[in-house]
Amino acid sequence: MTNEQTQKKESKYAGVSGARAQRGGNYVRPGHFLARIDAVRADKTFKKDEFIAIELTVVHVFPGSDSGIDYNRKVPIPSLTVGEQVSDILKMTNVAFEGRAKAFAMAAGDLGADAFTQEEYPGQIIEQMLVPEQPLAGTVIEVRAQQVVKKDARAKAETALTNNDVYTRTDYLRNVPIAELAGIADAKIIAKFFPDAVKEGKKS
Repeated sequence: MTNEQTQKKESKYAGVSGARAQRGGNYVRPGHFLARIDAVRADKTFKKDEFIAIELTVVHVFPGSDSGIDYNRKVPIPSLTVGEQVSDILKMTNVAFEGRAKAFAMAAGDLGADAFTQEEYPGQIIEQMLVPEQPLAGTVIEVRAQQVVKKDARAKAETALTNNDVYTRTDYLRNVPIAELAGIADAKIIAKFFPDAVKEGKKS
């Protein structure tokens, strides 16, 4: 790609490259867990709002993980379970979209912030993780999700809170090598969700 072509290339995700990596978000239930990335895809709602969906399979839940509270019913939210499939939705209309997308890309791709300064064009890294080949599929990532009380509800007593007063902040912490996962998760889990890794191990 020539310099002229690079300069003309534009991406809807260009703002991600210059954003400050920012964690937090909605839709994944509270918990501290390891997950296999199944897919990272771009899509639209019926209202044509664009988003990135991060589709995950839980492969390990850390002991003592806080599952959060259903404040409407005043009962604990069911804990995440191994094998459960969950999704995180990054809405492009959300003010934190660019920072959250960057934080996910850095953790999943094991990238430093300098990787975004070396793109051929702003937004290239995000576009590459959305391609049909799904380069991040099968990657293991450490995730911590926790309930956060919204700013305008912080003066309320906990007993007065409702589900509308809280959101789930999702932090993508780091890329976890399969070799490390093998020392954490049950061997049956490894065999079920990472059969290719098991085959490679038998060859070596």
